Amino acid sequence: MLIRGPPRFTLRPVPWAKARARRGTGLPIGRKQTDLRTVLRHAVESIETVHPGREIVVASEGDTTGLFDADRILQAFVNLIQNAYDAMGSEGGILRVGAAKVNLANRPGVEVRIEDTGPGIPAEYQQRIFEKFFRMPGTKGEGIGLGLYISREIVAAHGGEMGVESEPGKGSRFWFTLRVPPRA
Repeated sequence: MLIRGPPRFTLRPVPWAKARARRGTGLPIGRKQTDLRTVLRHAVESIETVHPGREIVVASEGDTTGLFDADRILQAFVNLIQNAYDAMGSEGGILRVGAAKVNLANRPGVEVRIEDTGPGIPAEYQQRIFEKFFRMPGTKGEGIGLGLYISREIVAAHGGEMGVESEPGKGSRFWFTLRVPPRA
């Protein structure tokens, strides 16, 4: 499914990204000055059109501006937020998303987090969920196991890291960090 955001930020076709993931080639990115809070807000608005009435709490702190590919980061946000909704199921729950300025090894950076109140992810799957075509046993939905893989590749193409913290019965917290190069 292709979710279109406002005209300034649009997702590139998912089949293209899936084809690249199958071939194992890197994702091209085009960096320009971007505020991640704006991109996150567009992702939330896109998801809210698909899931009206669901609660999303958005909280951002500090300057989250840097040289990022807004379209690619939007794609990662939408993948992570959609996965959180799928995990919480029709019974709902609370989804918290945010971006904050952080210190990454004495260099400026941004941390993004997506937290859900779903069933959580067993420890034995917490690294495997980022593998190409991996789906947790018993997972419902239309995905083929590429969303988290592609999201991690997008973050890696920006020089960042992505991970998950989760405990069964207590939800999941996906996060990623991106370095912010010094301004000229």
